Amino acid sequence: MDSKELKSRYEDSGRAKEKLKLYEEYANHISRTDVLEVIKPVIQAIAEESFNGGIAEAEVRGYASTLADIEVTPLTKSDIIELIDSEVDELKKSANNSSSVALPLDEWLERNIEEVIVSRSTDSNVDTTYTWHIHGQDAAFDTSSEHYSFDSLSDKLYKQYSISTLDPQRTENDEWKNWVENFISRKEEVNKFVGTRTQVIEELQRRLSDSDAYTDLEIAFKRGRVHYDEDDEVYHIPNDLVSSVCEDYGINNKALQIELQNKGWIEGGCSVEKRVNGKVSRFWRLPDGFADANPIEPNEQEFETSRYASGSQ
Repeated sequence: MDSKELKSRYEDSGRAKEKLKLYEEYANHISRTDVLEVIKPVIQAIAEESFNGGIAEAEVRGYASTLADIEVTPLTKSDIIELIDSEVDELKKSANNSSSVALPLDEWLERNIEEVIVSRSTDSNVDTTYTWHIHGQDAAFDTSSEHYSFDSLSDKLYKQYSISTLDPQRTENDEWKNWVENFISRKEEVNKFVGTRTQVIEELQRRLSDSDAYTDLEIAFKRGRVHYDEDDEVYHIPNDLVSSVCEDYGINNKALQIELQNKGWIEGGCSVEKRVNGKVSRFWRLPDGFADANPIEPNEQEFETSRYASGSQ
C-alpha cells in the first residue's frame, strides 16, 4: 500500500480514532519519505475533533502518545501535540474570520468557548458564577443561571459582543439543560471559595474547640463562658460571643442562623434564654458535634482564663 491509497482510506473513515487505527495498521508499508504526508491527515482530524469539543484534552494527549509510539513515526509526542495545537489555532482563526455568519448557539459555544470558570461559594446565599472565556481573546462573560435558557444566553452574547446566534439543535428545556450542563462539565475549572458566613461558623468552631465548656450552668454564666449540657449533648454559647464574631466579619446574627440551618447544624431557631440566679441570659444552642470543647465538671480545677477570646489560646 502506498501513501495515496492510505489517504484514500482516510477519506472513507470517520473519526480521528479510525484514521489513527488505519495509520497504525499500514504505516509500516509506507515509504519513509511519505510518512509525514500520511501523518498530517491524522493530526488534522484530531485537531478538528478537539476544536469542536468532540474529544477532551486527555484524549488528545492519548492519541499523540499512540501516534508517537508507532515505530515509523519520525515525531515525538511533544512534536505531535505542538502540531495539533497549531492546527487548532488555525481553526480558531478561521472561525473568527467567519463570525459574521450566524451559527446555532450550541455550535458557536463548541467552537468559541475555551473554558468555563465556575466560582462556587461555601455560603448558601451566594449564587454560583460561571465565567465563559472565549478562544484567543481576553473577552469573557458571566452567567448565574441565564445559561439554562438558550434565549437568555443568546441575548447576553448579542448585547455584550454583538454576536448573533441561531436556535440550538435542542430547544426543549430539559434537553437544552442537559446539553449545557454536559458542555460546562467538559470545559469547567472550579474555583471554590469560602464565604463570609462559613468563615464565621469556622471561627466559632475554632474558638469553642480551643475553650473549656462548663457543665455547670451557674459557673458558665458567672464566667461568661460556654455551657455544655451533658443530658441533651448541646453547647449553650453566650450570645455576646456569637454577636462579637458576627460583627468582626460584617454579618448579623440572623444571617448566621440561616447558614447554620442550611448547613444542617440546627432546625429552626437556636437562640434560647436561660435563667440563672434570677437573671436571664441568652445563649445559642448548638449540638456537641459542632465543636470539640473541653467539658469541665464542677469539681474539677477551674482556671481564670478566657481561652475562647479572639486570638488567645
